[in-house]
Amino acid sequence: MSDWDQHNIDDLIRQILASVLPETKYGTGRPFMTTYQIAIEFARRFPNVVVALGHAVGGEGQGPFGLTVYFARWLPTRITSGPLRGIMEVRFLEPRHPVPLEFDNNGTPLAATTNKAGWNSTMFRLLDDQQPA
Repeated sequence: MSDWDQHNIDDLIRQILASVLPETKYGTGRPFMTTYQIAIEFARRFPNVVVALGHAVGGEGQGPFGLTVYFARWLPTRITSGPLRGIMEVRFLEPRHPVPLEFDNNGTPLAATTNKAGWNSTMFRLLDDQQPA
């Protein structure tokens, strides 16, 4: 069994995305969260899982060992061909004309490295008709 399945990461991320309320003014559904936002919230809610996985949250200086990379690598596959099909969707933020993205990691700035490297930042959301597990 993979670490992902052992720790029910699909369900934990679904809980995070379910906490984002649908946008009502324009009827566009739930807002997207970047991989960085998901990783920060994941670490806040599930610190014991983060320790068990052995990943830091991510960002500048973490290389391939951050939760950000772990989630960005596996969520799209699980959404398009795996157990999350029809539950979440993935989109990419175009890296053209990048402005450094920085997130508040519980009081510590976290610099996104995807746009610096010319990569698309991944964004995810729970589809409106899906309820948390």
